[in-house]
Amino acid sequence: MNENVLFIVKNLYVTKYGLIVMAGVMAACAASVAASNAKRRASYGDVISAYMLGAVLSLVFSRLVYCLTNYYTYFVEDGNIARVFELWRGGHSMTGVIMGMALAIAISSRINGVKAMDVADCVAPGFCVFVAFARLADAAAGQGWGKIITADWLNGTIFAVRDIYGDFRYCVWRMEALAALAILFVAVYTLVWGRRARAETATRVLALYSAFQIVFESMREDSVLKIEFFRISQIFSLLSLIALFAVYAFLACRMGDSRGAALASVALLGGIALAVQMEFSVDGEGNLEIKYMAMLAGSLMVMLSSLIMRRRWLTLRKKARARKRKEVRATGNVAA
Repeated sequence: MNENVLFIVKNLYVTKYGLIVMAGVMAACAASVAASNAKRRASYGDVISAYMLGAVLSLVFSRLVYCLTNYYTYFVEDGNIARVFELWRGGHSMTGVIMGMALAIAISSRINGVKAMDVADCVAPGFCVFVAFARLADAAAGQGWGKIITADWLNGTIFAVRDIYGDFRYCVWRMEALAALAILFVAVYTLVWGRRARAETATRVLALYSAFQIVFESMREDSVLKIEFFRISQIFSLLSLIALFAVYAFLACRMGDSRGAALASVALLGGIALAVQMEFSVDGEGNLEIKYMAMLAGSLMVMLSSLIMRRRWLTLRKKARARKRKEVRATGNVAA
């Protein structure tokens, strides 16, 4: 029997991976309900309804992304498209989970009559908890390991794991879990003590997760979803950061900050170029750790460009609203 399988009930295989993921979903829901009490803009009922719909859509989308990535196997060789919807067969992706949960938030918020971004702010800490559990599930399934470490000082640390041949490899699942917990701290801080701007928590969580995932996905040497040599999670993470930047740069430009958007664009493009260059050089000669650090630097440049544009837009909006209130008061005084 596979080490990942705990027991079998008729034809149903109960695995360590599945149980840990289920525990992660419940822990994530509990964290998001707690966040709704701190946010106070979305009720726990709004959050639970988003999770109920999200559990279904995330399964469907994660399976769909997996099957589309393996298009030839599922749509050409097999020819039975119905297998795509056999969710119990495994083969899922975190990219699909994010897509499914985002759609669930949009739909449930519309039905419940609340702002989707308020629900997203509450779901964001739960997402961090789920990612941490999902990486523990990777470890239980024997996944989440990376390339052989070239820096001897990393051997034997929490960032390394020994393979069956005695070589030390990057323990990617542990790094991703620790990163998820660090992002969770940022999310909680933003909710409790940070700015009360709508979507602040969700934006920071998505930006940080995407920046780190670009590097972690490059480090993985196990089951990786990719088309040719393009890794799906990396593409999705980079596009998420670019989309965040584009939205807030557009909003800032509408308020007259085209110069700020242009300067931030330079940092954005520089970060993208650095991250992409390091990704293509990972398998070549040179110090692997330096390449990963440079890739992380590039990813963080892209992330900071996005967050800076959001902050500039919020500042401009606040000033515009203050001017409008001042004009309204002045008009009222003249009329009196």
